[in-house]
Amino acid sequence: MTKSKSNVETVANEVVEMAGLDNTVHFVMQSKGGAGKSIASYLLAQHLKEQTQGDYLAFDTDPNNKTLTSYKSLNVTPINLINERTEMIDQSKFDILIEKIMSQESPSVIDTGSGEFINIVNYINTSSILEILEEAGKTVYIHVIVNFGQSMKDTLISFITLLQNFPNAKYVIWKNEYYGYSETPLEEVKLIKDNANSIHGFVTLEKLNADTHEKDFLSMIKQGLTFDDVILDGKGDFGIINKSRLKKLKAVYLDQLSKLF
Repeated sequence: MTKSKSNVETVANEVVEMAGLDNTVHFVMQSKGGAGKSIASYLLAQHLKEQTQGDYLAFDTDPNNKTLTSYKSLNVTPINLINERTEMIDQSKFDILIEKIMSQESPSVIDTGSGEFINIVNYINTSSILEILEEAGKTVYIHVIVNFGQSMKDTLISFITLLQNFPNAKYVIWKNEYYGYSETPLEEVKLIKDNANSIHGFVTLEKLNADTHEKDFLSMIKQGLTFDDVILDGKGDFGIINKSRLKKLKAVYLDQLSKLF
């Protein structure tokens, strides 16, 4: 059954023309662990790779969980931004990361650590990183995952924190239905409605059938594979039906991103 779109989602996805990918920077941020941040980064990196024929940059700054780095075909660069002694941002490493992004026109995705959320937000804010990137001709997007169920409030708090620190940023909201649904559509939540002009678009991670699509998707992830690894290169232990389901699932996710970038 096709879900109807709210006015907020329609405006975000239709009024804003599809942006090009060159000179775009995508920060994926969420303070709530296990919210689906790395899944969003994983899907976004695959979209960038497909749309640019591999001419993109991907970074994994999560010191505790190098999930994105585990997908070998995505060519992710791991960077530990936290100084282990001070437990603060190592400014020199962050500077190197930003310099590398600015030195190329290729789009980039940065998967940030949930445990370092506040430190990274503070550094980006106090160092005017978004302004520096924009002055260099970059268009910056902040991708925020919002869960439903019990963790909805926590994930929305992260969005509030980001809005307070970066009120002029462009946001992409990932609606993660893995943990359940909300009685009130996210687009009708006052926080979202009040900040509709800051939202570039929405991506929905629909709850999958646990016995079929979800099982195949999780198996692919556990094996450190991408959609193309399985569908095109025949990697992993997947039959014809499994591959067919993953092909359809790839289209569901990446088509949403294609409408935004």
